[in-house]
Amino acid sequence: MIRNALILFVFLIKSLYWMQSSAAEQGARLLVNKVYSYPDRAGNLTVDDIVSLPQNQFRLNKGQVFNGGTKGDIWWLKIVYENPGNASAYLVFGYGNVDYLDIYYKNTQNKWVHIRSGTFGDYSSRAILSTEFIHKLPDLSTAAGNNIYVKAKSVNTLILPVKMESEEALTSILINKYIKEGLCIGIATFIFFINIFMYSLTRRKEYIYYLLRVVFLFYLYEVLYFNAYSALIGDKFHQFILIYAQAFVALGFIFSIRFNNLFLNLKTNLPQAKKFFDVITFFWVALFCLTVIGDNRYFTNTFTHILLLVTSLAILISSFYIIIRKNYKSGDNFIGLYVLGWLPIPLSCTYVVLALKGVFELEENSIKMLLIASILEGVFISLALIGNNIKMLNKGKLEAELRNYQLVKERNQFLEEKIKERTHELQTSNDFKNKLISIISHDLRSPLSSLNLTLQLAYKLEASQLSKMLDNIRKNTETVRTTIDSLLNWAVQQMNMEKSHPELIEVESFINEQINVYRELMTFKDLSFSIVYSDSFKIFVDKGQLALVIRNLIDNAIKFTPQNGSIDVIISGSEQKVQFAICNTGNAISNDTIDRILNSNEVLGESYGTLREKGVGLGLQLCKESLRNMGSELFIEGISENSIEKTVFSFEIQRMKS
Repeated sequence: MIRNALILFVFLIKSLYWMQSSAAEQGARLLVNKVYSYPDRAGNLTVDDIVSLPQNQFRLNKGQVFNGGTKGDIWWLKIVYENPGNASAYLVFGYGNVDYLDIYYKNTQNKWVHIRSGTFGDYSSRAILSTEFIHKLPDLSTAAGNNIYVKAKSVNTLILPVKMESEEALTSILINKYIKEGLCIGIATFIFFINIFMYSLTRRKEYIYYLLRVVFLFYLYEVLYFNAYSALIGDKFHQFILIYAQAFVALGFIFSIRFNNLFLNLKTNLPQAKKFFDVITFFWVALFCLTVIGDNRYFTNTFTHILLLVTSLAILISSFYIIIRKNYKSGDNFIGLYVLGWLPIPLSCTYVVLALKGVFELEENSIKMLLIASILEGVFISLALIGNNIKMLNKGKLEAELRNYQLVKERNQFLEEKIKERTHELQTSNDFKNKLISIISHDLRSPLSSLNLTLQLAYKLEASQLSKMLDNIRKNTETVRTTIDSLLNWAVQQMNMEKSHPELIEVESFINEQINVYRELMTFKDLSFSIVYSDSFKIFVDKGQLALVIRNLIDNAIKFTPQNGSIDVIISGSEQKVQFAICNTGNAISNDTIDRILNSNEVLGESYGTLREKGVGLGLQLCKESLRNMGSELFIEGISENSIEKTVFSFEIQRMKS
């Protein structure tokens, strides 16, 4: 970092040396021996009053650059030159932002010649259209005396580099001046368009704020105002730039603060600095308002210089703090370039302002220092922005790779879970099929074998024995029938042989139709039966699947209801749903059995009713699957109240919307 700063300093010195005129040009110049100055506090002195002043009233200026300060005072200059004894000369004031210039010299008749010049003066008095005030003087060898008097006034900043040039030297000087300054402006413009291109690629707000900073501070303030290139466009435009120069500075630093806040992320990295810059921004906004409402340069000039120094140094200090605190140890060199970018402008501005206040001697090259400093800033800040973009792109690439890795990992995990889930389903299906084979081999084969043996012995039995045997046959055939019904229904669902065919059903007639199948069984077991309807309902549902559920639940209730027990079918509903509940007396179903039925896809296995009616547990699994297909689910509850035990199976079906 220190090495880079030293390189920057050496480059700045070398650039200033390059901006100076060549030795040949210096030799071609006429000699301005001395420049004296006298303040006109009241502003009412004439040239005759100045000439009559004793010499000790004047202050001898150090060098050929007169520094009139920033208070807007009127000054008289007494220029003493060496009479060349031959050709005419040009009087050159090397700073093009002076409000008024009145030039006086005596001709051969010893009479005063008055030239009105300056930004608000007579443009036609200029010998050459330039960024400087250039006036052709008569043949100095015939002029009366070797003194020229100049009355100067500037509200902004009064700087007058005083030179007298021969025609030969002036041409060479102007050509070199515009080549060197044009090259600097061209480099800055090239950097400007690189940043525009980078913004078009990245769309980052930092580029917008930095580009606006360059427009207001470099092009409008430094090029058009400070280096007076607005004079080449026209007198009215030049006057406009001169009056509102401080407004351009204010806008430039408002955007600079915004750019610095975003680039350094001060809101997170340095909140105290963010608050400080908010206060500074308020003062810049106030300065801008004072400038645009009228020509208030008398009040805003010093205020501008103070804010300029404070803001520039604050940006530089905040950059140093962030690089030391956050990024130095992490090896981020881009923030180092950013700090280097902020060094030239604060250093050069500090030097120029202090020189204007008389702390340092003001040289002509001090003015050109800002131009070189702006180019250095543009180079380093642009490199910092580009480097930061590369860092963010790399970071984004890494984040994208991590996201892709995470997506692949999640996808693999999802596939593994699916494989496990499918494996479990296949295992469950395989177990179910094994159970099914066991049911077929045991629950169908045994009753049929028993039935076959009974029929073979039937003709040998007596009447009383035959009657008992027929009762056993009835039980066996009923078991076989129930098992076959369940197996067929399951087979239809598993093989997807039956698709859902919803239709409009009137609930009361549908329930009665299902109950009629079981009335003989209920009569055989002396069971009381009731159906309770809270209203007449219509539902839109698959009739076959609903019938399967109702029949299995009623069959299950008959099986586990003791003789002289009761079965109640309760149909109730709301505006959205119809609830079906099948309730039977007898031993209340246990919680363990409920859990096994509802939370397992396995067949429960053999079970026996109150009259030893045999079941295989397949019916309830069919009920669950059918209800799931209809968008419902099965609920089971065991109730024990006042020595009365009940079991309730229930489910809900969406009601038909009118």
